[in-house]
Amino acid sequence: WPHAEHQLYNGAVDATPAQQFRHCMHGLLPPSPHLIFLEFGSMARFLNLVQTELLVRQLLSLPSAPALVFFTVREFCATAHLEWKMKHTPDKEEPDLPADKGPHARAEHAFESLCEQYDLTCLSYYHAFAPLYLQRAANFARADVAADCLHPRTGRFGAAYARAIVQHWIGRAAASVRLAPGRHQHQRRELPPPAMEGTRALLQSGKLHPGSARCIAFRSVESASRARSRARVEQMRWRSAHCGTGESMGQCVHSRPSCPVSRSV
Repeated sequence: WPHAEHQLYNGAVDATPAQQFRHCMHGLLPPSPHLIFLEFGSMARFLNLVQTELLVRQLLSLPSAPALVFFTVREFCATAHLEWKMKHTPDKEEPDLPADKGPHARAEHAFESLCEQYDLTCLSYYHAFAPLYLQRAANFARADVAADCLHPRTGRFGAAYARAIVQHWIGRAAASVRLAPGRHQHQRRELPPPAMEGTRALLQSGKLHPGSARCIAFRSVESASRARSRARVEQMRWRSAHCGTGESMGQCVHSRPSCPVSRSV
């Protein structure tokens, strides 16, 4: 690393928390990913943390044994999610959120516990420069890091700062591999016990099938006036084939080899 055969895939879906991504995972990932960046902190208000841990366990069980990196952004002020208020009061700077309270702080703390439990990497856009931001240091004011209090792309230097964080980690990771290449081979490992009690309870309930994904199709339904038709979503009787390890994933699930091409989405 690096070499010219690297391929980059963007499987991100806007405004999608982990529990939704988990159900569509196999359609958003390349066949054999080796490094996956996850950003769910921005959706902390809608995030199911137990489902987030289930997603981590599912990704780690993929045959390619990918390395996982949480790259987390969070709200800087309480009205970041109220886009209309930000637009109508552009000159009013809302107070900063406490660093250790609120849904975003709880989500980031949960990610850190997952990184510790599963030996993953956690990168934090907020913690990378929080002291400078809170002091309103030059080039680290709110307008510089995230003018809408959430998305780095809205700051004058937000995209550059986010890129620098990732580049710094990649450089450190590459140096670590070069120093001890044998310790970083891609191979699936036995998953540790869940970090969250809710995850443990759900896995023990026997109601979970982590290795399956749903196949959804649209069916046209005519309206009463027949002037236009509406699309109705229906779930097809199909599950993806996946061979994994761990809870309910030791067996390959086959009921159909693939979605019917004419109806797959």
